[in-house]
Amino acid sequence: MNILVMGGGTKNRFGNDFVNRARGEGHRVLVVSHKDHGHNHDDHIVANFYSAEDVVSKTESILNKIDKLDIFLFNTVAGKGPWDPDDFMSDSNFFNETDWLFNLRVNAIIPYNVSIICLKKMSEGAKLVYMTTGRSFNMDVTVGPFIPSYYGGKAFLNHIMVAFAHYNDKKVISTAISGHFGYNDPNEYKRTFEKTYLHIMNIDSTHNAKIVTVAI
Repeated sequence: MNILVMGGGTKNRFGNDFVNRARGEGHRVLVVSHKDHGHNHDDHIVANFYSAEDVVSKTESILNKIDKLDIFLFNTVAGKGPWDPDDFMSDSNFFNETDWLFNLRVNAIIPYNVSIICLKKMSEGAKLVYMTTGRSFNMDVTVGPFIPSYYGGKAFLNHIMVAFAHYNDKKVISTAISGHFGYNDPNEYKRTFEKTYLHIMNIDSTHNAKIVTVAI
């Protein structure tokens, strides 16, 4: 299969591990990263995520290498803005608008625009896959942290996923995955990675418009 991963550069993290596993199984994987991670691979490029236009341009350029695309995996996060409990007090300092807009750009504008670019290379049964978090849709959680900048951004992404699931004209499957990667526990991470990887590679129409929680 031909796969595009956005956010697959950091070594020993899910995105890059996914890229390496898929390439090892014979798939062609194109990668767009925030920064140069030193992989020196012809199918790995860097884009400026402070500019949606640059990300779209770089994505179009790398997709020109293939005739069709089977999977788009959006694995990028942004957390600029209020993050700590002290940010929600009566004497808290305001966060500047630039931080809020960075979250909007990374979690909504970029995945929306890039998904449209990807659809042009896709056909029925191809997959738009967005990595989200359970806290973006579970309002029953009573234990922190509560991070509107990160979780709110992923909420945007969830609704983009659902809209593409119902409206895209290529009969492409659009879905999201919620899972926690416990990098501090190698055995736990290995099990979560395995389940997540296999799920992505075997997504079918029953997952359209759904957020699938991967738990071990």
